[in-house]
Parts: sequence; structure tokens; C-alpha cells
Amino acid sequence: MGLNETRLREVMVPRVDIVAIPAESDLNDLMDLFRSTNRKKVPVFRGDLDNITGIAHLKKAILDPSASLEDVTEPPVFVPETKSAESLLNQLRSSGGKMAVVVDEYGGTAGLVTLNDLVEEIVGPIGDEYNKPEEVVEKVSPDCWRLAGDLSIREWNELFDVDLENERLSTLGGFIVFLLGHVPRKGDSVKYGNVRFTVEEVRRHRIVSLLAEVLENGSAKDGGDSR
Repeated sequence: MGLNETRLREVMVPRVDIVAIPAESDLNDLMDLFRSTNRKKVPVFRGDLDNITGIAHLKKAILDPSASLEDVTEPPVFVPETKSAESLLNQLRSSGGKMAVVVDEYGGTAGLVTLNDLVEEIVGPIGDEYNKPEEVVEKVSPDCWRLAGDLSIREWNELFDVDLENERLSTLGGFIVFLLGHVPRKGDSVKYGNVRFTVEEVRRHRIVSLLAEVLENGSAKDGGDSR
């Protein structure tokens, strides 16, 4: 699948992982956040993440230590989650931007996409302040894999011979929650086709990791065997 077919919701940093700072903070607060998170730029919000007012930059803060938070903040770029990765890459290249705020169909903040996220879709991992250190796929036995909950459905379909069919969901963890029909708990298990998924770790109601076991005799996409 090319960048022109990849939607931003498949490559974005999800809302729950966004590191941001309230607009009423001062430059000392911002520098403390940069030091503690190793970020180089963070969104600035007023009230909550659905009201992002700008992007604060470490470089500007270092160059002018007497500046206010507003002085080191640039206007945000907002893009819909249905926009293609290729389209945003071209937009950021032409504007010189490094980050965009992804919004959902209701106008709320869905996540962030950085220029590095888009470049990695072409050349593979290059290292980024939002990169996750965990392994996305780990084979634990001949028929069992440990998978990150934020593995994209697109990546799953490319790696394994079982298509997960749901146009509204972008991650494997989200798909498993859809199959379960309830907030996930450690140990929850559900079968889809000839694969049994077992929730291994949950954090803030989100699946962090899970096991996928290929069964010898699985029925076709029953999706209803859960406990």
C-alpha cells in the first residue's frame, strides 16, 4: 500500500499519547516539559486537547530565554484523519512544517503526525521523539506472536494471511476491543478466523500488547468466541 492510500489515522500518534502544555504555562514550565520528555516541539492547548492553539518549539525557547510561551509558539496545522499521508507529506514539505494536528469527523483532536512519521512510511524507522521503544511484533513460538496494540490493521494485513475487515478502525487493539464488545481486561480472549487473540496488557482502557495464536482448525471469521 502506497502513501496515497494510507490515511493519517494509520500513522498518527494517538490522542492519549500526546504530550502537550496548557496555554497559561510560562517558559520555565515549557523547558521543564522539554527536559522531562525529550521532546523538541509540543502542542499548546487551552482547556483541553480539543482546543490546540499552537505548537511550541524548543529551538525558539533556547534562543530567547526571556520570551513568553506565546512568543515561542507557531500556529498549528489542522488536517482531517481521512487525509492521505502522501498529501500531508507534500503539504509539510512545501510549507516547511514539521507537525500537524489530526482531527476527527467531529472536529476533536484525534492525534498528531510529524514529518518523521511520514518519512518513515517510505524509508522505515529513522528515530523520532515520538517513537515507541517496544517491539511491535515478537514471535514467541512457531504459532504465536506478541503484538503491540497500536500495530496498524494495514501492517497486520501485510504481515499475516488474515485480513481484518473494518474501515472505521486503524489499530489491532481497537479491532480486538470491537470484537470483545467491552472495555478490555487482561486475559480477555477472542477468536477471529483461525487466530485467537488474548489481551496481555491493558493501560488506561487501551490494549498495550496481546498474543495472536494461529489455530489449526479455525472457523471463518466467526469473531464471536470471547470470554
